[in-house]
Amino acid sequence: MADENKETPAPNTGATPAFDPEKMRAMMREELQQALATDGKANDGVSFEQPAVTQPQPTVNPLQAIIDPIIAPHVQRANLASAAAQDAATFYVSHPEASKYQKEIEDIFQ
Repeated sequence: MADENKETPAPNTGATPAFDPEKMRAMMREELQQALATDGKANDGVSFEQPAVTQPQPTVNPLQAIIDPIIAPHVQRANLASAAAQDAATFYVSHPEASKYQKEIEDIFQ
């Protein structure tokens, strides 16, 4: 029942003090210098050590050396064929008059 006798503090209705960037900068600088001076050592004997940063190691597929010589020529051929198809499509779309000579043109590149 002692809590009932406590008075609620009146809200501060006075003017808000102006923000002083120089004062804020000085306070931040002082706090930062104090933090750096303690070097992460707390007064209670507890210290914080940075965890070791480890770089992720790239994974190597042990079968890569066996698979690449077999697969690489096929992949290169497929890439070349798709590039040729794209070139042909671009050519015939941009030169519609060439479609009537398509057989002769394609025979040159085959």
